Amino acid sequence: MSALSSESPVSEQKIIDDIDVESCEKSDDSGTESEAFTSNKSEVTPPLSEQSNVINEKKGEKEVLPEDREPLSLIEPLEIEQADGNDEEGIDEEEDDDFEALLGDGLGGTTKSKTREGSKKKRCCNGKRVGNVIILCPGFHSRTGYGIVGPHWFGPFCVLFVIGWASEFFIRRAIKLGPISATICILFLISSVYNLLSTCFRDPGIVIGKPGMNEDISKYRWCDFCNVYQPPDGAHCPDCNVCIAGYDHHCVWMGACIGKKNMKPFLRFNVSWFLYLLYCIFWVSILGPLLNKIV
Repeated sequence: MSALSSESPVSEQKIIDDIDVESCEKSDDSGTESEAFTSNKSEVTPPLSEQSNVINEKKGEKEVLPEDREPLSLIEPLEIEQADGNDEEGIDEEEDDDFEALLGDGLGGTTKSKTREGSKKKRCCNGKRVGNVIILCPGFHSRTGYGIVGPHWFGPFCVLFVIGWASEFFIRRAIKLGPISATICILFLISSVYNLLSTCFRDPGIVIGKPGMNEDISKYRWCDFCNVYQPPDGAHCPDCNVCIAGYDHHCVWMGACIGKKNMKPFLRFNVSWFLYLLYCIFWVSILGPLLNKIV
């Protein structure tokens, strides 16, 4: 027992020393490993100045995709086509038409700029359709109010044929009565034809755009067919498919409606052909020959 007790302190001291040696060796090994890791890290990781230069170089470079690689985005970029000069002129002309429509007929006689005059000259003879009415020359129509053709365009030709055939018959007989009778027949013929054409090709009062500034809009009615405001004396013509200011009726023989703007030439035409007929019946056919026989 005494021998064992004497040896135990020595063995304990030896064990402690061995543990200290091993811990020192481990600390040395860990120090070498940390130094190696830091050295490798310093070798791999460049300094911050070099990193910023590399990033700036990459920003300036464009990414080049290989040929067999598809782009990530499946949305194709939009291609914006440049408008031609003709398209721009067409857009300007449409804007001019809308502007004139909004202003109404009040500015029909005002002076316009040279550019607008040039564009109107180009489209003067380009007809356009309003409802069932064809405007042959929009530029000429905007200046004078003439140049339209209604849906029943054959009506005026029938009237012209009847007037021409009857005039040829009566003028022959009036020549036998004397030059004065023949001249009166020719004057009635010219008056009838002129008023007929004025009625047929005159704008009857097609409603386009909004009411004027001085008009009382409370008296107007909305037309669902034309999408315009009808004046108090206006109405929608189903044959022409437009709203007519001062609508009276649709005349097939005139080929169009009778409204506010062509009512006067229509009345003059009716008066002229009626007087022409009376003159031809009573004077050329009855009284004139009787007087020639008496004299």
